[in-house]
Amino acid sequence: MSTAPALPIWTRFRAMGVGILLMLFNSSASAASLGQVMDWCSNRGNEGDQRLCVAYVSAAIELMRSPDPVSNGGHQVCVPDEDLSTIVIPMLTTWMKQNPQARNQDPLSTVGTVLAGRYPCS
Repeated sequence: MSTAPALPIWTRFRAMGVGILLMLFNSSASAASLGQVMDWCSNRGNEGDQRLCVAYVSAAIELMRSPDPVSNGGHQVCVPDEDLSTIVIPMLTTWMKQNPQARNQDPLSTVGTVLAGRYPCS
């Protein structure tokens, strides 16, 4: 009887992390609107809000890297990690200021819509 080789530990942790993110985004605990997330991102003077912003946007980007439309909210994007704070978050907050009617929209699908043109996966 043959046994499958054990997966490297980082692969198991990544899979577990993605699973946790999926549970959070699909649970009532993730009831944050796009407006609330962008309020956190815009509040540069509050370290707690900045942490919430980075965590939420990072988790959304991680989900959107998946080719599975259920996980990625219908938009697969490939954002380099180094672009998160320097390009992505300012881009999203600017978009939100220009589109205040989107405050109550779902963050995952809306962020995907905003980022899809700049960060397509090829």
